[in-house]
Amino acid sequence: NFLKSAAMVTAAAAAGGAALESASAAAAATNAGKPARKPNFIFFLVDDMGWMDSSTYGSTFYETPNMDRMARRAMRFTNAYATPLCSPTRCTIMTGLYCERLGLTLPAGHMPQAVGARMGKRAAPYMKMITPSSATYMPLEQYTVAEALRDGGYRTAHFGKWHLGGNEQYWARRQGFDETVGGTGAPGPVGYFSPYFLDNVEDGPDGEHITDRLTREALRFIEANRNRPFYLNLWHYSVHGPWQAKKELIEKYEKKVDLNNPQHNPVYAAMLESMDQSLGRILDKLDALGLARNTVLIFMSDNGGLLASESGNLHLPSRTPITSNKPLRGGKGTLYEGGVREPLMILWPGVTKPGSVCDEAVHAIDFYPTMLAVAGLPQPAGKVLDGESLVPLLQGAGKLKREAIFCHFPHYNNPDDFVQGEYRSLPSTSVRKGDWKLIRLYGEGEGRTTKFELFNLKDDIGETINLAEKHPDRVREMDALIEAHIKSTGAIVPEPNPAYLPPTAEWKTGPALAVERAIGMLRIQCTGINGYVDTPTFSMPGPLIIRLHARRPVDNESRWQTLPGRPRFRWRPRDAAEFGNDQLVFDVPHDGLWHEIEVPVPTEEIVAQLRLFPGYAPDSIDLDWIRVEQAGLASRDGAGVVWNFADAG
Repeated sequence: NFLKSAAMVTAAAAAGGAALESASAAAAATNAGKPARKPNFIFFLVDDMGWMDSSTYGSTFYETPNMDRMARRAMRFTNAYATPLCSPTRCTIMTGLYCERLGLTLPAGHMPQAVGARMGKRAAPYMKMITPSSATYMPLEQYTVAEALRDGGYRTAHFGKWHLGGNEQYWARRQGFDETVGGTGAPGPVGYFSPYFLDNVEDGPDGEHITDRLTREALRFIEANRNRPFYLNLWHYSVHGPWQAKKELIEKYEKKVDLNNPQHNPVYAAMLESMDQSLGRILDKLDALGLARNTVLIFMSDNGGLLASESGNLHLPSRTPITSNKPLRGGKGTLYEGGVREPLMILWPGVTKPGSVCDEAVHAIDFYPTMLAVAGLPQPAGKVLDGESLVPLLQGAGKLKREAIFCHFPHYNNPDDFVQGEYRSLPSTSVRKGDWKLIRLYGEGEGRTTKFELFNLKDDIGETINLAEKHPDRVREMDALIEAHIKSTGAIVPEPNPAYLPPTAEWKTGPALAVERAIGMLRIQCTGINGYVDTPTFSMPGPLIIRLHARRPVDNESRWQTLPGRPRFRWRPRDAAEFGNDQLVFDVPHDGLWHEIEVPVPTEEIVAQLRLFPGYAPDSIDLDWIRVEQAGLASRDGAGVVWNFADAG
């Protein structure tokens, strides 16, 4: 790290002296009459907080008075973007680069092996495309904004979530930070109350809340560095799962629950209030120390709000949504606005107009050049930056120069946001230019060609009307921007899957079941006892093996141990009109995780149909795919009969 920093500083001194002088002069002019000391920076990042998850942005359920307080002093952005998942956004903030340049496009920053991005070799038969694997770390060769500020005279600290490399050599302490608490590859704590079981976070007293702990560390750092410029990342683990909060705050929001309000989860609301209290304590400390006038405070989330149901929530029925991003479409893990549009406020005292609102589209790539410009530091020589300084917007004196912003997400994502009627993200790339947004969906067109979705966000913020067929010229123009972006960043794009098998005819539903069809899964909810679904007919001589990819919600499994509570198959021979009575009982753990299960069918007859009994109310089972093969044959992609639900919604 020292050699990397030294090399960058030497290059900057050789090639960027004029830029430094110019930037310093600009900063001095901007801050005329203020202390000559460089401004402090505090980057307050929340994990998984949606655009609508605050009273500041319009929620009528959540209470965030300190965000409201900051908004009265700051500039609030209405079109701020990140990536749809956490590690990519954090990488983007630290490097000023689109994450696809580094191949870190999934939240893989906790994996112990440091592996670069690479194209996949195969895919399951229900996937239309083969997708790339994400890198698992942020390279040390990247000269981070923390290193640039530290080399420019700043004391630096990172407290909280990092998630940019599971191996210790990629933790925050190796990427430009003088002090760290947390800052490891961990995606989050085991629980929000001590003991935390987190590397580089000492456990506090029993019951200590980790949001409070990180806040105290931040206040200590601010106090200790009050007389010199500092850069502090306060990157909370909140409001990511596990969903736990202080009892008194949960009880407060339980009294406010209105099931007609799409936001009605009291646990999540309580977590948001704890986060907001942290922000308030930071504002109070800056005021008390007289630092508020010389501290730039940035507040943002790393991706959109999670829509998945909260299994095991004791305060509401199971499958209570975590949050709602309405009127935005989609959520975390999607390229729709609910997945990538973020709350953002920037407070630059003496520069940003109090209570101002900026509607221009900005992106997480912009923070690196913005902080350098505000600090009067040059862009490091030889360092590529995809972002653009936001100083003209913050000053209210101009616009940005770029033509468009992009998001690249070449993966199939988990279907956990189906609870509110939204489907999982498909491999795709998006571009926003002005009011228009184009999404290129790989393999979703006829014959697995590219499909396009075009939206006018000014008229249709909920992305409900696809205008691609109505505006083919605009589609071609914006897709050309996507293609140029892919080439310039070296982004890896999906390829057709030769093992893909298209979905077959509909399954038939019997009594005592409710079936929801989504892209990515078939959710079967038991409403009584002995409900079943029948497969389409086929013809295959036994004995057979049924393979299925299934999951069940987190629950106490004891109540499902009787025969009616356990999932099971029956089969119908080709020459029979009715199903036999033999029960093929199997188990899927109630842990909320996907499991691949094998169920033998011990018959020599030709089987024509299967009947699945998933259990009894209120249990449910999610099916990703089912494959039926002849026993004794080598299992391979494309073998036997496959029903997949990735493309059947």
